[in-house]
Amino acid sequence: MPVYFGYQRLVEGRTYIGELSGRPKEKESVLSLLKSIPALRSRFGKVYVSFGEPLPLDPLIRKYAPGWDREPTDSSARPEWLAPLVSELATGIMTRINAAACVTPINLIGLVLLATPRQSMGEADLARQLELYASLLRQAPYSPRVWVTNEDAPR
Repeated sequence: MPVYFGYQRLVEGRTYIGELSGRPKEKESVLSLLKSIPALRSRFGKVYVSFGEPLPLDPLIRKYAPGWDREPTDSSARPEWLAPLVSELATGIMTRINAAACVTPINLIGLVLLATPRQSMGEADLARQLELYASLLRQAPYSPRVWVTNEDAPR
């Protein structure tokens, strides 16, 4: 069951601003994950949860390995059919998660800023772009399960 979780708060805002200012991207590691635990304990504002269309696993497995349940198992070797199965499964899950997303002002800010040449713009232009994208998504949604909140962008 694909599940979408969206938060009102941008978790990596400081890192993003640092990277825009020219600071090199920090390499991800177990230590950096441990350092992020305090941020995970802080408030995220509203949390949005949406459920995507279920992805039946059995037909997908049978597509790549029709007799998989009758094959002898050798735990030391991966079957040839596993990599393409996992690739299609991952794509299907992510497609269904995206098709069930709740679009918040934070999502739209990310979309607008990433679409600009220097990932920055004036506040009035940003507000107009946010309203335009929200309006377009309400009038022509990406999928029947996608929805746009009525929240205002944070100031």
